[in-house]
Amino acid sequence: MMKEIIIINRVKCNKCGSIITSRSVHDYKTCRCGNVSVDGGLDYLRRNYESNDYIELNEGISINSDYSLVRNKYKQDDFKEYCCDCGSSNVFMYKGDGEFIDGNDLLGYSCSDCKKVFVFNDINFK
Repeated sequence: MMKEIIIINRVKCNKCGSIITSRSVHDYKTCRCGNVSVDGGLDYLRRNYESNDYIELNEGISINSDYSLVRNKYKQDDFKEYCCDCGSSNVFMYKGDGEFIDGNDLLGYSCSDCKKVFVFNDINFK
């Protein structure tokens, strides 16, 4: 079974052009014109809207449910093609779409040997 890890919870309102981001649980944000709101941070995606005239700009990764999640332990520069925890080279990289990520678009990686997903703590979003 797969589960989705939220990396960024964000939408763009097509009516006013606002890009709004919820960074933590109960961080409820509304665009300038009041058309759309976001909530949930990295725990859940919640939308309230007057019209569905908005674009989802979320970043996330899908992982197997038997993997554990490790956030904010490593930076992108810490990763050298092997797991930072167990040293295994049996890893899979997660990349963003590059459009709303500044610089390097690596989001994190998963290690098949220690069954962990690591989300980098230095991802910069536009």
